[in-house]
Amino acid sequence: MKSLTNNLIAYLTKLFENGKDFQLDTKVLNRNFLLHGMSKKNVSQKECKQLFLAVYNTKLIIEGVNGRLKKKNVNITQMLSN
Repeated sequence: MKSLTNNLIAYLTKLFENGKDFQLDTKVLNRNFLLHGMSKKNVSQKECKQLFLAVYNTKLIIEGVNGRLKKKNVNITQMLSN
């Protein structure tokens, strides 16, 4: 689980990297360029799969954390809503 978390954090760090005011389009997906429609590169099938895997792995990590918190009688939804 630790390597999954480390890989996910590395991927998300790259995805959310500073867009530097759109000076240079990045070689990998960048949230800033995508969100503002500034990316000129074609998005590959591999990159789409990476995004879906990031969402899925985030879900797995949250479920794992939630399971550990439930054992300690902590409700994650209450924590997030405060």
